[in-house]
Amino acid sequence: MRKCRGCTITFLGRCRDFCRDERDGLEELARERASELGHSLGEFTHVEGYAEWTASCTRCGRQVSVRLDPAPGQKAVEGDAVSTKCERSK
Repeated sequence: MRKCRGCTITFLGRCRDFCRDERDGLEELARERASELGHSLGEFTHVEGYAEWTASCTRCGRQVSVRLDPAPGQKAVEGDAVSTKCERSK
């Protein structure tokens, strides 16, 4: 996985979140898929140095990642919270 699509903003210092619209769409998709499986995702947090954000289910702890620039073989949205049912959902 590469840094935020080779974003030149990282060379100027702190990221100014120019990819927010694309990321919001992926996070929404992750929340929808996770919810279908009974998960309730917490806040997404940035994985420092990469175009990746992760969130965990507040019930069971399973995680999901969203990636703006996935490596070959990776998906933009993947993780246990979008592939397995929540063990603690009602």
